[in-house]
Amino acid sequence: MQRATGSSLRVFAHGKARAFSSLNAAQKSKSLEAYFQHAKQPNRQDPIQYTQSVCVHHLKFNRHQTMNVMKRDALALLSRYYKGFENNELVKAVCLQGQARECFCSGIDFEAFYNAGPPKPNEKSSQLLFLREFYNMLLSVHDMLPVQLSILDGTVVGSGLSIPAVGSFRVVTDNTVICMPQTGFGYFPDGGCSEFLSRLSGEMGAFIALTGAHLSGRDAMFGGIGTHFVDSESVVTMCNRLNEAMCDPHSDGQVVTQGVLAEFSERVNFNNLEQHAETIAKCFAHDSVDAIVAALREENTEWATSQAAAISRRCPSSAAATLMLIRLLRTARVEEEALCKQKAGEMQRSVAAEEEKHKLSGRESTSLSQGAKQRLHETAVTEGAEAKKRARKLLTQAWAAEFRLARRLLERDEFFRGLEGMRDGEPSATWDAPVAPEQIQSWLSDLSGTGEEDLWA
Repeated sequence: MQRATGSSLRVFAHGKARAFSSLNAAQKSKSLEAYFQHAKQPNRQDPIQYTQSVCVHHLKFNRHQTMNVMKRDALALLSRYYKGFENNELVKAVCLQGQARECFCSGIDFEAFYNAGPPKPNEKSSQLLFLREFYNMLLSVHDMLPVQLSILDGTVVGSGLSIPAVGSFRVVTDNTVICMPQTGFGYFPDGGCSEFLSRLSGEMGAFIALTGAHLSGRDAMFGGIGTHFVDSESVVTMCNRLNEAMCDPHSDGQVVTQGVLAEFSERVNFNNLEQHAETIAKCFAHDSVDAIVAALREENTEWATSQAAAISRRCPSSAAATLMLIRLLRTARVEEEALCKQKAGEMQRSVAAEEEKHKLSGRESTSLSQGAKQRLHETAVTEGAEAKKRARKLLTQAWAAEFRLARRLLERDEFFRGLEGMRDGEPSATWDAPVAPEQIQSWLSDLSGTGEEDLWA
C-alpha cells in the first residue's frame, strides 16, 4: 500500500494528587512551581506553551503550521499539566487556546496512526496506547478542581473539540470553524466527541457527525457546541480581564469566569444553521443512515440534497457505527436523567411528608423542625454525591464504547484507504459494503472474555 505524505494528512490533522491535596497553601504553591519547572523558560518550539497569571493558568497549542495536530509530545505535556491541576485549589481556571488565530486544534495525529499500519488483534498498538493516554488526560480535565475555559478562536477539527467538550465553558468567535470529518475516511468522532455530540439537543449531533458540515461560531452557538460568543478582536482583552479578576486565591473560579464571559459575550442574532433546523430534526431522526439520506432527498431542496450527497460519500460502515453509537449514548443519558428526576421527586415527597407530620403534631408553626431539616439536608448531599458518581461512571462507560469502536475501525483496511483517498480532498470511492447492525453492536460490546484490554483495564 502506498503511503500518503505527511502534508496531505495534516488537514485531519490519583495517589500523588491525593497527597498533594493535603499540603498547605505555601507547600502547594512550591509544589506546583516544581511540577511545571520546565515552563519557567518556555521553549518556543514546545507544542504546548504554558504561562501563569496568579490563579489563571494558560495553555496554548503552538504548532499552527500543522494546524496544531495532537502529536504524542503535545499529549504528554497536556497530560502532565492537567494532572498537576487536578486537585489544586490554588488553580482557579485553566484557559486553553491556539497560539495563532487561524487554528485551535485539528485533533489526533492521523498521520502517525496511518504510518503505524493496522493494529493486530490483541496487540498493544501505538494507536491504542495513544488513545488510552488521550482518554486518561480527558479524565483529568473532567476531575480537576479548576474551571476549564476553551477559546475556540480558529479552526477546530475532530478531536480538537475533545478537551473543550469536557470543560464548562466553550467560547466561539466570528473566526471559529468546527467540523467532524472522520466518517469521510472510515473513522468516527472519537476522543469523547461522540459522547459530546450525543448530548446536543435534537438531532444536531447526528447531523454534525454524519455530514462533516463546517460550522461557524454562530452555527456552533445555535447547535449547542459554544456556550458564549465573543468577538475575535476582544479575546486578548477578555483574557487579560480574566487574569485581573482572578487574582484572589479565595475567589470562586466558576463565578468569576461566568462574570467575565458575561461582560464580553455577545448575543447571536443570525446563523446559517437555524434556517435548516426543522429539516435536521425531521430527517436525522431516523435510525439508519440510508433512511436519513432518503428523507433528505425527499425534501427536494438544494440544501437537503447537498447534505444527502455529503453523507453518501462517507464510509458506510463508519457512518452507521457513528450513528448507532450516538443513539446508544443518548439513550443512556436519557435514562440517567430520568433517574435523577425520580430521585428529585422522592426528595420532594419526603419534604411534603415531613411538613405534614409537623402540622399534625399540633404546633402553630408549619416550618420543619431542625432535626427534619438536617435529615433532608444530609439526604440531599448524599444524593448529590451519588448523582455525580453516576454521571462520571456514565461518562467513562461512553468513552470505553468509543475506544472499542476505534479499535475495530483501526483494524479495517477502509480506514487506511480512506486516508489515502483524502490526498486530493475527496473521500475514497472504494468503500466496502456496510457491515450489519449486529456486527456494529458487537464492536461496541464489552471486551470481557475476549482477551483484549478495554479502555480502563
